[in-house]
Amino acid sequence: MSVLIETSVGDIVIDLHVKETPTTCLNFLKLCKVKYYNFCCFHNVQRDFMIQTGDPTATGKGGESIYGLLDGPKTKFLPAEIHPQLKHREKGTVSMAISGASVGAAQDMQSTLGATAGSGVIGSQFFITMADNLDYLDGRYTVFGKIAEGMDVLEKINGAYTDSEFRPFKDIRIKHTIILDDPFPDPKGLQVPDESPLPTQAMLDTVRIGDDEEIESLLPPEEEERIRRQKEAQARALTLEMVGDLPFAEIKPPENVLFVAKLNPATRSEDLELIFSRFGLILSCEVIRDKKTSDSLCYAFIEFETEEACSEAYFKMNNTSIDDRRIHVDFSQSVSKLHKDWMIKKIGDKKGGAGGLNLEHRSRINDQAKAERLIQGTMGPKTVGRVETFMKAVTVMTGIAATALDDQDHGVQDGTILEEMIVIMIAIEDMTEETGTESGKETVTQKAEIIIPSMNHSSESVDIAKRVVQLEKERDALQLEVEALRWDRDQRLSHSTNAEISFEKVAKLSNPEIARSSFQSLASKASQMNLRNCSVLVVGAGGLGSPCALYLGAAGVGRLGIVDHDVVDTSNLHRQIIHNEARQGMSKAQSAALSIQMINPHCQVIPYDLVLDSSNAQPVINQYDIVIDATDNVATRYLLNDACVLGNKPLVSGSALRLDGQLTIYNYRGGPCYRCLFPTPPPAETVTNCSDGGVLGVVPGIIGCLQALEAIKIAIRTNDQYPPTMTIFSANSSTMFRTIKLRKKKSECIMCGDSPTITKLIDYVRFCGSSATDKTPDLHLIPFDERLTCEKYKQIIDNHVPHLVLDVREKVQFDICSLPESLNIPLKNLPRELEQIKHTLGADSSKPIYVVCRRGNDSQPAARILQEAGVTAGEVKDVVGGLDRWSDKIDPSFPKY
Repeated sequence: MSVLIETSVGDIVIDLHVKETPTTCLNFLKLCKVKYYNFCCFHNVQRDFMIQTGDPTATGKGGESIYGLLDGPKTKFLPAEIHPQLKHREKGTVSMAISGASVGAAQDMQSTLGATAGSGVIGSQFFITMADNLDYLDGRYTVFGKIAEGMDVLEKINGAYTDSEFRPFKDIRIKHTIILDDPFPDPKGLQVPDESPLPTQAMLDTVRIGDDEEIESLLPPEEEERIRRQKEAQARALTLEMVGDLPFAEIKPPENVLFVAKLNPATRSEDLELIFSRFGLILSCEVIRDKKTSDSLCYAFIEFETEEACSEAYFKMNNTSIDDRRIHVDFSQSVSKLHKDWMIKKIGDKKGGAGGLNLEHRSRINDQAKAERLIQGTMGPKTVGRVETFMKAVTVMTGIAATALDDQDHGVQDGTILEEMIVIMIAIEDMTEETGTESGKETVTQKAEIIIPSMNHSSESVDIAKRVVQLEKERDALQLEVEALRWDRDQRLSHSTNAEISFEKVAKLSNPEIARSSFQSLASKASQMNLRNCSVLVVGAGGLGSPCALYLGAAGVGRLGIVDHDVVDTSNLHRQIIHNEARQGMSKAQSAALSIQMINPHCQVIPYDLVLDSSNAQPVINQYDIVIDATDNVATRYLLNDACVLGNKPLVSGSALRLDGQLTIYNYRGGPCYRCLFPTPPPAETVTNCSDGGVLGVVPGIIGCLQALEAIKIAIRTNDQYPPTMTIFSANSSTMFRTIKLRKKKSECIMCGDSPTITKLIDYVRFCGSSATDKTPDLHLIPFDERLTCEKYKQIIDNHVPHLVLDVREKVQFDICSLPESLNIPLKNLPRELEQIKHTLGADSSKPIYVVCRRGNDSQPAARILQEAGVTAGEVKDVVGGLDRWSDKIDPSFPKY
C-alpha cells in the first residue's frame, strides 16, 4: 500500500505498514484522498534528523484527523498506535507527530475505533527521519511507513537553509498526493474532490519565499557574490573548453585525491605514503618540491584507489600531527593531473599514437618503472648510454659502501663514498625526469661534469655516514610498520566477524621466540610453550585494555583478539598508552593490533572493530581460551559473563574510576560468576564511567597490568590452588591493595547455578537499561521547542537580558570552567537547594532561569524540577548540548574536558 507525494523539489513514494498500524494508515490515506495535504509546506527541517509536514497552518500546532474533518472537533485526534516491532532504525522512516490533545480525547477515540493507543494522540502531521538508529523515538511516535523511492528528494529538503525555528527560508510544499493502493473503505460522509482544491487564504498567508521564486536576489551580499563568481568560473571553463585546454567545461577535481598542507619540510613522500596507506591503496603520493633547489614546498597530493578511502583519510587525518607539525588535509581542487592526461592524449592522437591515459583509471607506477620508460621511450641513444653508465657506477658504489659500513675502520672514506653515491642517484633521478628531448643531452653532460669533480673526502662525511646508519635503522622500523599495516589490511579483507580464524599451535618454540623469552621468569620452558599456544580475547582497547594487551603480546601469547568499536582520541591518551597522537581517528582495535605487531611480530593479533552484542559475542568468544573484560559499561559486563559461562571460559574482569580500581576472576575453577555477586544491574542513573567521573591514567594502567598477570597465570596454570578472590586498589589508602576472599558459585544462580534459567544470550541493553558503550548518549527528555539553543542564549547575553544561569555539574567540573556569573548547584543537591535559588533571584520573581550542564543531559531533569517547584514566574529552560556545544558553536576558547 503506497502513496506518491509530489513536492516542489521532486516526488517521493511512501510504503505503508497497513497490517501493523491500520488506523493510522487509514487516516493518512483518506487525508491524501481528500487532498488535505495539498499546499502544506515542510515547516520543520532539522538537518540530518527529521523533516516534518502535514500542518496547513505551517505552525506545527495545526492539523486534524480525517474524522475531525467529517465529525467535528470531538474526533479531531486519533489515539497513537505504537507497534513494538516498528522502530526508527533506518533513515526514511515515516512517523506521525504526536499532538498535544488531552488524554480524555484519546480515550474517547480509542473506545470508538477499538485501536491500541500509545502515550498520545495524532492528527495529520507526520515526519520523516533523516538519520539511522534514532532509537530514543521508539515507543513515543507512531511509525506507519517508510520511504520506498525519492531519497534524493529528501536530501534536497534536508539541505534547505532554515531559520532558527527550522523553517526553510524558501517554501518547500506538497503539490499533490496520489494514492497508489487503498485497501480501506471510505468512512461515511467522505467526499472526494474532482480536482485539487485551491489553497485557502490562511494557507496563502504562510508563504515566505514562493517555491517558484528566484531566491538569489534575496540573498545576503556575500552569497550573491559567491554565486556571481561561480557563474564567472563556469564561463571561463567554457572558454577553455572551446580553445581545447580542457576536455569539457564541467570537469571536476578528482574525488580520490587529497591535498595535504602545512607539512614539515623534512617530511618525505615515503613518510606520507606510509602513514596514509592504512586507509587504502595509494596510487601516487608526492610532496611538491622547488624545481631548482629541491626544497619541500610543504604541501603534497595523495591519490587513492577509491573515493571511500580518500574520504576516510580526510575525516581522520585533518588537523593531526606529523613530524611535529599539525597538518591540514582537504580534498584536492586541482585538475592539473586530469589536464596533463588530457593534453598527453590529445598530442598522442595528433601523432597517430595510442595516445592517452584514461582519466578515470591511472595505474600506479614506481620510480624504477618510470625511469625505465623515460630512458627507453624518450631519450636519445647517446643520452641513454651516459645514464646507463652512471647507473652501473652507482651499483658498484652501493656495494662498496655497504661493505665498508660493516667495517668500523673505514669510517671517513666509506662515508664519503656513500655520500657520492647518494649525490649521483639524485642527479640521475633529475636527469631521467628532465631529459625527454635531444636538447636534454646537454643537461645530462653538464650535470655529470659538475657532479663528478665535486666528489671529495670532506670532514662532513663522518656525520653523513652516521646519519645514513640512523636512517637505515629508521627505515627498518618503518618497514616493520608497513608490514603490520599490510597485515592489518589483509586481515580486514579476509576475515569476517563470525568466521573461524585458524590458530596453529606449535610443538616447540622457534629460535626468535626463544630469544625473546630468555629473560622471562616463568617456571619452565613448558610454561612459555603453554603461553605460546594460548589465545586471549581482550574486550576494550582503552585504559584497561591498553597495558593489558601490550604486556600479553610482549609476553608471547600466541593469539590475541582485540575488540573495540571506538576510535583513538587525544583526550584518552593519558591512559590509553597503546595508541598515539598520529593515529587520532583510527580504530582503536586496529591501532592496538598495530602496536602489538610492532612489539612482537610472532603474535597473531585479530582486531574486531565492532560492538559486542547477543548476536555476535558467542562466535567470537568461543575462539579463545581466556577473556579479559576491559570495558566501562554494565551491559557488556553481563554479556561477557553470560557468554563465558555458556562457553566455559574464565573471565578476568577489571574496572577503574578516579583513584580506585578492582580485579576479579569469574567462572574459574568453581568460583562465582558475575551474576553470583551482582544478580541485578544497578540503576542506570547511578553508574558513572570514566568520561563523566574521570580517572587518573596510572590507575587503569595498574589494573590492566594485573589483568595481564592473572591471564598469564591462568595460561601457564600457576594459580590453580588459590581460592577465588577480589583485589581492591585505592591510591589514596595507606594500604593500597586489599584482597577479599570470595565464596564459590551460588547453587541458586540463574546463570551458573545447579538449575540455570538463562540458557542463551539475552538483550542486555534492555536488561540493564543502559547503553552497551561508554559513550554518553544525548538524552531527549524535553521537547525541543521547550529548550534553548546556544545561539539563542548568546543573543540573551548580548542583549543584557536579566536572568539566572544555573550550572548543575559537580563542583570539580565547575572549577575547571564555567560561564560568567553562573550559580553552581549539582543536580543531586538541587531539590534541597531550591530556597537558595529563590534567595538568589531576590525580589525579581519573574527572572528567567537557564540551566546548563556538560552535554545537555543533566540540565533537562534539573529544568523539570525547577518548573514543578515554581521557583520563578519567568521561563525555565535548559541549554541544548550544554557547555560542549557552547564551545563548538559559540566560544572555541571555552575549555572542553
